[in-house]
Amino acid sequence: MLSFIVVTANIFCLLVLYRATELRPATKTFMTSLAVSDLLLGLFAISTITLFLAFEQFWTMLHSALFCFMNAFLAVYLTSTGGYSVLFLNIDALIAIVKPLRYPMIMTKTRAVFITLVIWIGIGFWDLLSTTLRILEKSISYKPDFRICFVDFQVSITAIVATSWNVFIYYFRLSSFRKVAKQILDIT
Repeated sequence: MLSFIVVTANIFCLLVLYRATELRPATKTFMTSLAVSDLLLGLFAISTITLFLAFEQFWTMLHSALFCFMNAFLAVYLTSTGGYSVLFLNIDALIAIVKPLRYPMIMTKTRAVFITLVIWIGIGFWDLLSTTLRILEKSISYKPDFRICFVDFQVSITAIVATSWNVFIYYFRLSSFRKVAKQILDIT
């Protein structure tokens, strides 16, 4: 059920983004990246676990180590790309607040697409490496008694960095809002 809701909601988000003409191109690019990462998370990471729990035969078709690796990698990778998409959405909004007249020159669609590609490719390599190292350390393993993969340390450094920066950017945006509001009040 959760997988169906996630997939359906993100398909609607992508349709709205496709039809929206009022959004800035950079903002639209980062929002699309977030919706795609959540859509893929719903399709591959959440639904495979649901299939595994619902149909025991589904598990016997797959090699347990391969399934554990793919599921761990996709969960960390897609969560991290979503986190970085939110981070760059916040940076985009911050630039629009702090430098409103220069914003169109700073955040072009080409730059936004380049940043998004760097996010997806860079995090992909990093999370593939870290998930492979976790497999070698035996911190990701299949427990046949419980019919589930156990991941001893699932938190990715990329997700931690994105979350930390988001908190900082939110604080900076709030202080920028206050400055702008004070300037407006001083003028009137």
